[in-house]
Amino acid sequence: MSLKGRGTLGVVAGALAPALLLVTTSPTRADARQDSPPSKNQYNLFHRTPRDLRRPLTTDRPDRTESPYTVDAGLFQVEIDVFTYGVDHSEDGQAGVAGNSFAIMPFNLKAGLLHNVDLQVVLETWAWKQETVDGAVERQRGLGAVTVRTKINLWGNDAGRTAFAVMPYVAFVADPGSSQRLVNGGVIFPLRVDLGRGWGIGTMLQFELAHASPDAPRNVAMIASASVGRSITGPLSFFVELYGGMVLGDASTGWEGTGDVGLTLGIGPNVQVDAGVNLGFTRLAEDVHPFLGLSVRF
Repeated sequence: MSLKGRGTLGVVAGALAPALLLVTTSPTRADARQDSPPSKNQYNLFHRTPRDLRRPLTTDRPDRTESPYTVDAGLFQVEIDVFTYGVDHSEDGQAGVAGNSFAIMPFNLKAGLLHNVDLQVVLETWAWKQETVDGAVERQRGLGAVTVRTKINLWGNDAGRTAFAVMPYVAFVADPGSSQRLVNGGVIFPLRVDLGRGWGIGTMLQFELAHASPDAPRNVAMIASASVGRSITGPLSFFVELYGGMVLGDASTGWEGTGDVGLTLGIGPNVQVDAGVNLGFTRLAEDVHPFLGLSVRF
């Protein structure tokens, strides 16, 4: 089962210790929330949350983990990879096999359904991949993976020093070399803990039931990540992340691990730009994956 080609969807099979912790890309957000916020149960997709009750903008990027916070009811949010490019000198860990890839404007479109539930559609609008095997070049291009998922916040959406959510999803992944799509499914468990003074720490644990091709058996993949971040000055923040995992029960696959670093800059209450790079430290991972992103809430 290949561990490649899932970038924007976060469907990279992997496992670190489940106790590893992840920070969201807005590490100061808990300091800005009220201890006892008013109830927002009456708001939904067709009854927008008033401006004065909206949460600070929180995104599921630029790190590859997920935030436990949902989009406020009645609001929409789009998170875009303006630029993303991957270089791998040992594709899938195989000697003599190298790969390059990029995607054009993949995005995650979110809609706030209830005060603690949002719906997300993640689309790789157009993806290109080149693989070189012992000097022979093969190229794949076209519509990338499509994922439909929902985020259900169980606690801490508007107050408290911890927040936790459950994110079930279904992914429609392109089968290389054909028009057929593979249907994979999984669930993500993001947790965040605010440490005060602008620092945050949290976890993401993900399980996916997937297969690499129509004829291949389904396997369970596991992902976990750890990231820490802090505000540098004003709306400018940084994060450092560990991300990795493996296919459970398949020792031949090995595991994929990356070290990720990046910056986020808030521009007003509803816009964020980001930039960073993912650096692979195992043979299975991409060697270098720089990115530039934009998130807008409306």
